[in-house]
Amino acid sequence: MEMNDRADVVQGDRRNFFRVDDVLPLVMKRVDMDISCIKARMLFTLQSREENPLYPDLPPDENIPPDLWKILLDINSKLNFVLEVLHPESQNLSQARNIPVSLSASGIRLKTESPFDLGDLLELRMMLQLQCPLWLALYGHVVKKTPVADDVYDMAIRFCDMDEEIRDKISQYCLKRQREIIREQRG
Repeated sequence: MEMNDRADVVQGDRRNFFRVDDVLPLVMKRVDMDISCIKARMLFTLQSREENPLYPDLPPDENIPPDLWKILLDINSKLNFVLEVLHPESQNLSQARNIPVSLSASGIRLKTESPFDLGDLLELRMMLQLQCPLWLALYGHVVKKTPVADDVYDMAIRFCDMDEEIRDKISQYCLKRQREIIREQRG
């Protein structure tokens, strides 16, 4: 009977997502609003119109062939991306610092000097290098805070209110980085 109880505890502690240690550009701040109003989202990415559901569907111009219209929409999307990268202050990304993290699709662990408390709701804006750079705005609660040194804390943040598309992007990134790390270790 004791053995079954231990098995249940171990099963309950198992992680559902891959985790990877990396260094990511990140901006973090406390959010003082109702969690029901906010949801994780992609800020901007260099993707074609078909890959990016955030791109508005514009009706094609009757005078332009459909294939050319598609190319024009892709060019417009890429130009918007370039403008956003050149002016990161529009999304408060100019303050992003490269921070060592342990990332999974369910949360992130990092060291910080910021005075966040357990239960605080945080907004994290970070860039993942997939096929194209992808900036995400993620939200999560501080679930663990351990002092490491003077004014430095090891914090764990559990993500909340994230749709499957964004969770999949984070999982893809974690798997990609794990493969890269394994290749580097094999030499």
